[in-house]
Amino acid sequence: MGDLKVNEIKTDTIKDQTGTTAMTIDSTGHILTPARPFFRVGMTTSQTGISGNTVIIFDTIKDNVGGHYDTSNGRFTAPISGIYQFGHVVLYQDVATSDDGIELHYRKNGLDDSNKWQFDRADGTDANGYSGFGGYLSSRGAGAMQLSAGDYVTVHLQASGAIGVHGNSSASWSQWYGYLIG
Repeated sequence: MGDLKVNEIKTDTIKDQTGTTAMTIDSTGHILTPARPFFRVGMTTSQTGISGNTVIIFDTIKDNVGGHYDTSNGRFTAPISGIYQFGHVVLYQDVATSDDGIELHYRKNGLDDSNKWQFDRADGTDANGYSGFGGYLSSRGAGAMQLSAGDYVTVHLQASGAIGVHGNSSASWSQWYGYLIG
């Protein structure tokens, strides 16, 4: 096959062979990729009594382009290889002053190794006067991970005491998101 050289291409939409729109370019030059994997999930039902190492299951899908987040196991599974951005805000509840070693991690394929991302470490004193109030404490973080097609990512909470992750009717207090960067 030879080289194709052109000076200019004018198009509004790029589609794959089946006709699915892969990219659109509007008149101002903005590029949209409507099939780009993206999810944003929240929690309506609080997870309580968490101790040890537990996968946080976000039970409410707010957005799920491509359907790659599974509410049954809390996994986002990469449909294609690439770099993915993830972020979270989690509201811990039922944190006692004596609780120590509260940690939130992202894990690739469930592994507790160098692919583990620790985003937060707190203890009960944080939730009861230092940076929280009445046993509540917020965790926020974000980071990028390189994934191969079929890899999955989960959010893990490790705690020494029995704490919870707060859910509410609008699934807004505890959320997790992710998307393909490229």
